[in-house]
Amino acid sequence: MGLCFKCIRKYICKEIEVIRKAKTGSVTTINRRKQEISTLFKWTIRVANKRGERLKCGEIVQHVTEIMDDDFTLEAFGVDYSNVLLKDILKVRKYWCELSAKTWHSLLTIYCGTMLEPPPRFNRDVLAQLIYVLVSGATTQCGLQGRRFFSFFEKVLKQLRTEKSGLVLWNIIAAMNIFCRSVAVNARRQLCKLGEDILSTLLALWSSRPSVPLKDEIAEFLRLQMSVHHPNGVIDESHGAYANDFDVWKSHLRKLYEAIYTDLQQRGGRSKFSSSARETEMKASYVDLAADVFHQILAEKTIEIEVTQAVFTISTQAMQGSRAKKRRIESGWEMIRDAVTQLGQTRECIPWLQLSSALLRKHPRGIPSEEIQPFLSVLHQMLTETKRTDVTRWLLKCLQSLAVCQSCQPDSQQTSEVSSALWNKVWTATLRTISLHHAEASGFDLIRILKEKNLVTGDKEIWRLLLQGKCQLNQSAVCCLATLLKHCPLPENLQASTAVGIATETNERYPLRRNLLKWLLSMEDDTEVAERTVKVVDRPDLDLLAQVVVTLTQRHTSTIAWNVHPQLEDSEYREIETIYLKSTFDFNAASSRRERTSEPVTPSTSVQTVLKFLIKSLEKLGKDLTENTSTEVSHLQNVIHHCALVSKVMALLLGYKAVTKDEVMGSKLFEQLRVLFKRISDGVRDIRGRRETELANKSQNLSIITKALMELYSWNRGQSVPLPMTDAVNWMASNCRRFTQPDLIDGLLETANTKNVGRSSLSTTAFGDIDDDFMDVDLQESRAEDDFDFDVPEDATESPDTSETTQNTACVSLLDIELTEQQSLSLDSLRLLCAWCTGSSNDRQSSGQVSPSVVKKSVLKLLEEEVFDVYKPVDVQMFLVISTGLLIGDSNDPELHTQTEAILHTLKDIVSAHRKDQEICSAALKLLSDIIPSLGSTQREISDELESARSFALRLVSGFWKLQREGQYASPVRLSLAKCMEEFIKLDLDGKWAFITQATKQRGDGDNASDIALTELFPDLLMDKNHGIRMHMAEAIPCLFVKQSDSGPIPVSTDLQDRAFTQVVQRIQEAATVPDRLQSEEHADEWNNRAASLLKTLSSIICVSPVCQKRCVFALIQCIKENNIDITVMNKVLQEISSHLKYPTIQSFLECHLGYIISCWLEVGYSLEEIPYKIFGCENRVAFFRYRKVDHSGITVSGSVPQITGFDCSLYCIF
Repeated sequence: MGLCFKCIRKYICKEIEVIRKAKTGSVTTINRRKQEISTLFKWTIRVANKRGERLKCGEIVQHVTEIMDDDFTLEAFGVDYSNVLLKDILKVRKYWCELSAKTWHSLLTIYCGTMLEPPPRFNRDVLAQLIYVLVSGATTQCGLQGRRFFSFFEKVLKQLRTEKSGLVLWNIIAAMNIFCRSVAVNARRQLCKLGEDILSTLLALWSSRPSVPLKDEIAEFLRLQMSVHHPNGVIDESHGAYANDFDVWKSHLRKLYEAIYTDLQQRGGRSKFSSSARETEMKASYVDLAADVFHQILAEKTIEIEVTQAVFTISTQAMQGSRAKKRRIESGWEMIRDAVTQLGQTRECIPWLQLSSALLRKHPRGIPSEEIQPFLSVLHQMLTETKRTDVTRWLLKCLQSLAVCQSCQPDSQQTSEVSSALWNKVWTATLRTISLHHAEASGFDLIRILKEKNLVTGDKEIWRLLLQGKCQLNQSAVCCLATLLKHCPLPENLQASTAVGIATETNERYPLRRNLLKWLLSMEDDTEVAERTVKVVDRPDLDLLAQVVVTLTQRHTSTIAWNVHPQLEDSEYREIETIYLKSTFDFNAASSRRERTSEPVTPSTSVQTVLKFLIKSLEKLGKDLTENTSTEVSHLQNVIHHCALVSKVMALLLGYKAVTKDEVMGSKLFEQLRVLFKRISDGVRDIRGRRETELANKSQNLSIITKALMELYSWNRGQSVPLPMTDAVNWMASNCRRFTQPDLIDGLLETANTKNVGRSSLSTTAFGDIDDDFMDVDLQESRAEDDFDFDVPEDATESPDTSETTQNTACVSLLDIELTEQQSLSLDSLRLLCAWCTGSSNDRQSSGQVSPSVVKKSVLKLLEEEVFDVYKPVDVQMFLVISTGLLIGDSNDPELHTQTEAILHTLKDIVSAHRKDQEICSAALKLLSDIIPSLGSTQREISDELESARSFALRLVSGFWKLQREGQYASPVRLSLAKCMEEFIKLDLDGKWAFITQATKQRGDGDNASDIALTELFPDLLMDKNHGIRMHMAEAIPCLFVKQSDSGPIPVSTDLQDRAFTQVVQRIQEAATVPDRLQSEEHADEWNNRAASLLKTLSSIICVSPVCQKRCVFALIQCIKENNIDITVMNKVLQEISSHLKYPTIQSFLECHLGYIISCWLEVGYSLEEIPYKIFGCENRVAFFRYRKVDHSGITVSGSVPQITGFDCSLYCIF
C-alpha cells in the first residue's frame, strides 16, 4: 500500500498526542520517540523531493505552522521542523509559488516572534536565515505591508547590538534591506522613522570591526536612508527632503559623517576593517554613500561640526552608564583640499579623490563657485607632479567632474578668465599625461569634456599627439576625436615629422586627415603593423568608429551626426527618488538630467582626395587579410571586424551621397567583402569541426566568434539610424545578408538547437523502489483555476525534475538561472540568427542563397510544443531571445503577424505553467508590451493572422486582469499590466477591438460574459494600493484624452474626453479615501501618497485636455478645502502646470479660469469667504475681492460669469 504525506502527517499527529499524554516512561524513551518523529518527517520530505518537487507545499507548511504554534510541539520538534522548512521547502522555487500571501505572512509572524524570544535549543543562526529567506520570498511573491515588520526590525536590531555571530547580523540586516526596498515607495515616513530609530545601533556595529559583507549591508541600508531622506540630494523640506524628526536625523548625519571621515583617514595603512591588506580604493556603493553624506554636511557651510557620540561598549550596562562625548570634526571644501594635498602623490589620496569625484559628479551644483578655483589649482598641481598611474586616473576623473561643475556656474568675467587660464594648464598637463601613456582613457575623457563645455581654447598639441599614432585606439580616444571634429577647426596641413617631438607644416593636401585615418584603421608603415592588425584589443564602438572615419572624408567635419556623450548610469534608487520628488512636485527642480538624442544628418560635400585614400586603405587592409591564411581565432576576429567596419563605412558614404550604389557594387571593397564573408564561414566551420576532446576550447572559441559576428549583422539596433541614412543602411545590411554562406547559417541553427544541449533523462534516486504514491502530486488541480482560458496540459502543474536545477539555484527564477557554457552559446547563436534575419527592416524578399523567411521558420520551430519545455530554464530564456529578436519590422507585414501569433502561443503556454511565479509573469507582460505595437495596422482590411494575434494578446491580458483583481499578483506584475494596457489603448483608443471578456452577474440569470473595452477598465488602476502604480497611472492617464502621432498629440473627440474624465474622477474619488484601520504612521503615509496621486492625475489631464481643463482646475482648488491640501504643495502643482502650458505665472494661469472657478465654487454651496485666496497671490480676502473685482455676494463686478450648461458641479466633491 502506497504512502502519502497525508498519512504520514496523520501518523505524526497521533504519535505527538501519545507523547503529550504519556505520564510514564523514561525521559530517554520519550526523547527517542520525539527523535523518531522528527526523523520520519525529514526523511519523508527529502525523499519526496528527490523524486521530483511535487509535494503539496501548502499542507506541509500548514503542518509546520501547527507545530510552531503549540508550546509543547515547538519545544519538542520546532528545531528540526525549522531546519526542514529552511533547507527542503523554502529552497524550492516551485514551492515558493504555491504559498499564498496569507501563508507567507503567517510564517513571518511566527518566526519573527520566535527570533525576538527564542525558545531553548533554537539556533539563532537558523532563525536569522529563515527570516532572510521568508522576507525574500514574501516580497517577491506577494509584497509585505504593515507596521509590525518595521517594529520587528527595530526591536531585533536593538537586541542584536551585542550579537557576536556575524551570520545572524548579516541575515537580519540583509532581510531588513530587502523589506525596506520593497516598501520604500509606499512607506516613506515609516522608513525614515525606522532609520532614525536604529541608526545608532548600526553605527555601533559599524565601529566594531564588522566583516566586509556585513559592512556592505549596513552601507546599503544607509544609502537607502539617504535616498529616502534626501532624494536626489535635496537639502531641505521645501525641495522634497523629509525626516520624521530633522533634529534627530541631523544628529545621525553628523555621526555618520564622523564614521566615514575616520574611515577615510585610516585607509591606505592598516585599515580597521582589514587585518592585513592595504585597502585604498573604496567600493562604488560606499563612495556614493560617502558623497551623499558629505554633500549634506558641506551644505551647512561650516569649517567644523560638533558630533555628540555615545561610547559604544560590549557591555549593555556599561553603555547605559556611559556619558556622551562631544567631538569637533573638520568640515568644508577646504578640509577636502587639505586632505588631498597632504597625502600628495601616494596611494593614500585615492579614497579622497574617489570621494571628491563622486561628490562633484552626483551634486554638480553643490560646490560654491568660490571653491572651484582653489580646488582646480590643487588638482592641477598634483597632476603635474604625480607619477603613479592609479593616482593619475583618479585625478583625471576628479577633474572631469569638476569641469562639469564649472560649466554649471554663472561666473563673472574676472573669475572666468582666471579659471580659463587654469583649465588651459590642465589641458596641457593632460596631454603630457596621455603622451606618457598614463591613464590614457581617462585623459581622453577629460579632453573631450573640456572641449564640450568650452572651458579651453585648445591648440594644435592635441592633433600632434594623435598624429604620433602611439595612443591606444579605444572608446575614449575615438569619442575624444569625434568631439574635436565637431567643435574644433582642423589644421589641415599639420603632419608629424620623423623627428621625435617635432611637427611641421607641409604643402601636401590633407596630411592630418590621412594620418588620423591610418591611426583609426591601425595602419603603420613599420613592421609592427602585422602585430597591431592581428592583436585584438579593447576596440571602440564600431558605429562610432565608422562615423568618425567617414566624417574625416567630409569637408565640414562639424556636421558629424553622432551622440558622443557616454550614457549616464542611473542610481540603484533612482526610481524611488523620482517617485518621492514627483509626489512632492519637486521633480523638475531637482532633476538636472537631460535626454540626449542623436543629431540629424547635415548635408556636406566630400573631400575626394581623402575619400580615395580611405578606400585604398581599406582595400589594402582587405587584401592583407585575404592573403593571411592563419586559422587563429584572433585572425578570424580581425576579419569579422574589418568586414563590419567596411560595411558600416559604405552605408554612411551612401547616406552622405559621397558614392552611389553602382560605384559601391563595382568597387574592389565590395568584392573583397564577398571573399571575406566566405573566409568567415570557412573559419567557423573549421572551429566546429574540431575533435570532441577539444570541446571546452571549441565552445569558448565559437562564443567569441558568435559575439564578434553580432557587430557584422547588428543594424538598426541600439542607437536609431538618422532618416537620410535608412535606405543606405538597409541596402548595405541586405548585401551583408546576401554574402552570408548557407553553411554558416546551418551551423548557427545547429548550435542554437538546445534540444541536444545539456539534456539528460530524468534522474533516478537511491530510493527508486519507493512507490510513486508516496508523494502528493498536484495532478487534480481544477481546470477552473486556469484563468487564462487556455487548454492546459494534464501535467501543467507538475514540474519535472531536471539535472539543470540544483539546490543552490532552486529559488532563482528560471529567467536568472545560470546556464552552462554550451547553453549560453546556443542563446548567442539565436541572437545572431535573429539579427541576421531582421538586419534590413525593409527587405522582405529572399536575399542570397538563404531566405530570411526560411531561417525565421527554423528558429520558430524551436518553440513548437513537441520540443519546447516550459519548465526548462534554457527553453524559457531561449524564448525571450527569440521573441525580442524576431519581432522587429513593419506592423503591416503579414509575415510578422504570423510570427507574432506563434510567439504569443508559446507565451501563453509559459504563463499558464508559471502563472504564480511573479518574476516570470512580470517578464511576460513586459514582453507583451513590446509586442503590442506590432499589432497595429494602417490598412483597412485586417488579415486573419493579425486578428488571431490580437485575440491571443487580449486573452492574455484578460487572464492577468482577472487574477490581479483577485489579489494574486504583487506590484511589479500589476505595474507591467498597467503598461501593457496603456500600449493597447494607444493602438485602439476608440475601443473598436481592444476589449476583453469579463464575467458579470445578472439577477436571475447567473454569470454572463460581456465585452469591456480596455479604455473602460484602465482608470480602475488608479485605485491600486501601491503608490508607485498610482503615480504611474497618473502620468499615463492622458492616453485616454489624446492620440499620439508623428506630428504630436491629437485630442480625441469631446464625447470621449468627457466620458474618460467622468470615469477618472470617480476612481480618484474612491482612491482618495484612506482606510480607517490604519495606525497613525501608516495613515500619514497613505494620506500623503493618495493626495499626491490625486493631484498628479488632475494636473496630467490639465496639461493635455483643453476640454476638461477648467473642470480639473476647479477640482484642484476644491482639494484645498475638502482634503486640506497645503497651499505650498498646491503652488508647486500649479507652477508645474503653468510652466508646461507656457504661462508666465500661476496667477496668469488662474485668471483665465477665475470666473469659472467662482461660479462652480458657489454652485457647489461654498461661500466666497472660504475660497483659498492665497493661491491667487493675495495676502488676505480683502485684497482678493478688491484686486479680482469680486464682491462678497459672489457676483463678479467686471464681466459676467460664463453660463455653464450640462455641468454638474457636485461631481467635483472629490473627497
